[in-house]
Amino acid sequence: MHVARERPHERERLHRWYLANTEKVKAAAREWALEHPEKAREAAARCRARRRSKRRDDLRAWRAANPEKARELSREGSRRRRATNPERSREEQRAWRVANPGATRETYRAWRLANLERARILNRVGSSRRRTRKRGSGGSHTAAEWIALCWASAWRCAYCGDVLNEKTAQQEHKVPISRGGSDDIENIALSCKSCNSRKHSMTDVEFLQRRSVL
Repeated sequence: MHVARERPHERERLHRWYLANTEKVKAAAREWALEHPEKAREAAARCRARRRSKRRDDLRAWRAANPEKARELSREGSRRRRATNPERSREEQRAWRVANPGATRETYRAWRLANLERARILNRVGSSRRRTRKRGSGGSHTAAEWIALCWASAWRCAYCGDVLNEKTAQQEHKVPISRGGSDDIENIALSCKSCNSRKHSMTDVEFLQRRSVL
């Protein structure tokens, strides 16, 4: 080996000889492994460790050279895992949040600062879902359904017609949760803060009738 390192042409000659005598080399290796099983297992383990180390180093180098592609592949792998094993994925995420409460808070805080309007929307959807679950009224809707309703309503209050935006629009239950209304999107209306407060526990029909009288 020392001679081979000092004389590159010697390595080339040995490589050519190996290619020409591959079967002979493999037969000799098998015979040696049968005679020295412990040493053969140790040698195989060292070989596997070297291959794993090289793969890790190559992967780190590729990620460093292609950060955007690496992140996209990581996200795609996470999406596939969640789609294949949704229950296991949720359990893993829950366990990670429990084990890393500080990192969870910092991640959420950074996301909220970068996505204020979407955070407000998700907070409203989550609040509505918690209230219906507590009351046992059932039903649910997603943030995407709420946004679609806002655009379908031209961002106007269903009761007074005022123009709203992502910050001022509020979710209002046509049949209040306190009176058995569900959290399905069919029972949600776009409302301003004033109408939402004055409507209180009335249904949408009752509130509109009262407005018409007043």
